[in-house]
Parts: sequence; C-alpha cells; structure tokens
Amino acid sequence: MGSGLGRFRYFGVRFRYGVGAHCTQRVELDAAGLQMLTKLLLFYLLTFVFGNPFVALLVLVVLYLAADVRYLGWTRRAADAFWAEREIRELSRQVDLNPYNVAASSNLGRLLVQRGRYAEALAHLERAIDRMEDSPETNYYLGLALLHSGRKEEGERRIQKTLAINPRFHYGEPYFRWGESLLDQGRAAEAAAVLQKGVDIHSSSTEGWYLLGKAHQAQGRREDARDALNRAIESFRQSPAYKRRGERRFLWKARLALREIS
Repeated sequence: MGSGLGRFRYFGVRFRYGVGAHCTQRVELDAAGLQMLTKLLLFYLLTFVFGNPFVALLVLVVLYLAADVRYLGWTRRAADAFWAEREIRELSRQVDLNPYNVAASSNLGRLLVQRGRYAEALAHLERAIDRMEDSPETNYYLGLALLHSGRKEEGERRIQKTLAINPRFHYGEPYFRWGESLLDQGRAAEAAAVLQKGVDIHSSSTEGWYLLGKAHQAQGRREDARDALNRAIESFRQSPAYKRRGERRFLWKARLALREIS
C-alpha cells in the first residue's frame, strides 16, 4: 500500500488523514466549523431538555433573535439594506425621467455612498452639487465619494465646506471620516488635530476616540494614545444598548490597540 496524506472539508470542518507511513488522523475546526458545531450542540441540548425537536428549534430561533436585537443587529441591517435598495430603484427611476431633479440626484447619491457604491454615487452628486452648493449633506456625501474614489484633496475640500456651513453636521461624523482618510494617508498629526475636533463635538463616540488613539499611536505619543483608547472603552461602557451594536467592533479594536502599546 502506498503512503500519502489527504484532506477533505465538510461544513467548515477540515479532516486530514493519512495512509501507510503517514498513518495519522487530525480534525481541525475553522471559525465556520466551530460555529456550526456550537449550533448543533445547542440544538441537541435543547431537544434533550424539551423532548421535542420542533420546540427546540423554536427556542433556538427566539434566542438568536434576542441576541441579534441586543448585540448583533444583523436582522435590522438586512431590513435597512432591503429598504435602501428599494429607495435607490425608485430614485433612479425619478432621475431617469427627469435628469434635472437635483434633489432626487442628491438623495440617490447619499444612499449609494451609504451602500458603498462610490463610483455610482459620484455622478449623481456631482450633478446635484451645481445647484446645491450650500447643502451640507450634498457636500458631505460628495466628499466621501471623492475620498473613496482616490480624489483625496477634492474630497477633503468638500468635507471642509460641509463643516464651514454647519460645524456640527452629523454630530462630528465628518471629522471622523476626514481624520480616518488622513490617517490612511500617513498624515497622523493632521489626523489627530481633525479627530480631536470630532470628539470635542461627540465626546461619547467609541469610534472617534479609537481613531484618535490610533493617530497618537502613529506619532509615537504612547500616553496620549493610551488615554484616547481608554476613553473609547469607557464611552462604549456608558453607551445605550442600541448604540453599542454599531460601536462594538471599535471596542475590540481599542482593546487590541492597547495591548500593542503596553
């Protein structure tokens, strides 16, 4: 009999086996496999407790929905995405019928930016801005589309104009997006100055404090970075449940960044 190694995968579980000289067996779980195994074990446990697999399945669904509402927000995000796509289709129809409807073009561009479709958004927002120069919203979403399309300087100017029109627009978010872009470009000192203005407006933003901590860390200012990251963690702890769903990932990022500094 020859010798050799083989492997196969089943529902996220990797099986490795050998024959001949490599007569070994090994089972590895990746994240998907571990999640699947956990669900199966929970289902079997609930079936044992209630004595009915249908009741166990119902309880499992209720537990998932409760966890989703409290911690994850996947169902809400899926619903939001569904309604956003419907609105995008309706606004696209309106713009096709009347290309001079700048309000529809601006709203369509905003939704496309929020869905991450920056190239599509750019055409609509550039059309709208000619007649909506004084709109902070149109300037802001055009700025985001430009930043994500590689036109950094133009994007920064549009965000600056947004803040000149309304310094508290979206409660500091333009500062966070602008600072994040500067940080990605390696302009940490400028990013820190911009992000500080953002947290001055929105002092309970976990994301804002995290980004400020990373900007300080990139400059080698360890104490300032540690203070900002600790503020991010404290802000999360004091946030209401509905806000925690969106900021939980920045909590974990802040904790990992603190470990890097320590």
